[in-house]
Amino acid sequence: MSDEYQSRLTARFDALDRDGDGAVTFEDFAALASAVLDAVGEPVGTDRARALSKAAWSFYKGLALNTDVDRDGQITREEFLLAADVSLRGNPEGFERVVRPWAEAVVAVADRDGDGRVSRAEWVAVLAAMWLGGPAGEDLPGLDADEDGRITARELLDAAVRFYTDPRAVYAAPV
Repeated sequence: MSDEYQSRLTARFDALDRDGDGAVTFEDFAALASAVLDAVGEPVGTDRARALSKAAWSFYKGLALNTDVDRDGQITREEFLLAADVSLRGNPEGFERVVRPWAEAVVAVADRDGDGRVSRAEWVAVLAAMWLGGPAGEDLPGLDADEDGRITARELLDAAVRFYTDPRAVYAAPV
């Protein structure tokens, strides 16, 4: 695994480890979903909020299935990096299956006007909630494939798959 790819995935692990205890658990994913809901002003209990919570569970289960080697319900940094090197790299179809519900739910909850696309402002709020992203001008390039200034679930999913499965991808992680 290249140093750049390992560094990129270590940063993603740190963003997923919401409580900073050195392991990713479902509670970290629940906290991530809650932060996204707060960032976009989506009340708990709505259909979109429930869909995001369900997608967080699905994302965690899929990730744990591929990474939690000792099946203790916690994904350590070492397990995460090993799985990325062995299972994610070069496996876009497998990763897409795991992340699709999350990507679709994140876009749905962030899409405040219901047009199926997330604006730059909406996306920056989501990135901040997920502890990802940098200056607003750096967040859309690489994600916004059709360059219309908005992100669809398909664009987000494609960018996430490239980021996690292609060690040569060189842009901010979308999820």
